[in-house]
Amino acid sequence: ASKPAPSPAATSAGMAAAPVGAGLLIAWDGWRAAYLTPGILCFVIGLLLLAAWRKGLATDAKVDRAPEANATDRGEVRRVFAVLLATMTGSGFVYSGVAYMAPKLFEDRLQGLASGVAPYLGGAEASIGLFVSFVYVATVFANLVGGWLADRMSLKLVYLGGWVMNAIALSLAAQATGAPLFAVVTAAAFLHTASLPAENSLIARHTPIGWRSRVFGVKFILSFG
Repeated sequence: ASKPAPSPAATSAGMAAAPVGAGLLIAWDGWRAAYLTPGILCFVIGLLLLAAWRKGLATDAKVDRAPEANATDRGEVRRVFAVLLATMTGSGFVYSGVAYMAPKLFEDRLQGLASGVAPYLGGAEASIGLFVSFVYVATVFANLVGGWLADRMSLKLVYLGGWVMNAIALSLAAQATGAPLFAVVTAAAFLHTASLPAENSLIARHTPIGWRSRVFGVKFILSFG
């Protein structure tokens, strides 16, 4: 895009606010409020984005900002994309697991911790949402850390290292309970987010500009697992 993108910290902060916000909406007016209120807000924001696009405020870049990144043959492009297709699919499962299944996992295995704060938030749903929010609070600066490493180290090394450590954290989360569970789930979310700058840089480096939007579109679809 020709306009600056939202900062990674702002994006992660929005993710951090979502679980506790949903929990508070459920405590305030039932589960329907947790669907209807965000749904209405998303619809309104979508209309605003459509208006911005029609007015030319949100447009694609007309020139390649990193033309030197495309000095690769088609065979290499295919190989890189095949590898990234597999890892991006796995990344989608990780994202979905943390975003959608962590509340249930915490409800089952964090009962002692969650019950201690539930009276102050108006219910168990809000307390579980608070712990899920804490997971995302820890990832607020993960993109910045990952980007800093990607600028100074090999992209492949940063990306592979993040995946290996993420696999270890997820394996531990399968058996952990209580505070250790919260710690390893937070680590998994942090490592997943920190690997994204390297992933996006690899896509941009090995994808011709004419195909870049399509490739990032595929990445967006795969992110939903």
